[in-house]
Amino acid sequence: MVADGNAHLPSLAVARSGQCTKRAGELGEALAAKHLSASGYTILGRNLRLSGCEVDILARQGDTVVVVEVKTRLSAAFGHPIEQISQAKMLRLIRAARAAAAAWAGANTRIDVIGVTAKAMTGGMLHGVELTHVLNVSG
Repeated sequence: MVADGNAHLPSLAVARSGQCTKRAGELGEALAAKHLSASGYTILGRNLRLSGCEVDILARQGDTVVVVEVKTRLSAAFGHPIEQISQAKMLRLIRAARAAAAAWAGANTRIDVIGVTAKAMTGGMLHGVELTHVLNVSG
């Protein structure tokens, strides 16, 4: 039996894949924030915790505080990014929206989801991006 000096490569590939996924998510969130700003929203914060739930973007549109979940994918092979939101995640987002309503007394709240699908990521940039913004997914 010959020892393979590259036996560690699969774990490195997984680590790189995880880093790539994280970077794609960060880029997707930045694109989503830019889209919201261009659409007249005010960004109140990014990557916040409200009532124990991570909120990708907290924004305001008029008198409505919007909890925004961003899902980014480099392929649609496993369905549209928006389809990847579990029931448990939706319940956490609802809890976060209730916390936002309490923090901004008198403000309406809603939950939006932005799906970002890119055909590729090279050089730290997403290419062939399609962005889908779904308003008021909770109700």
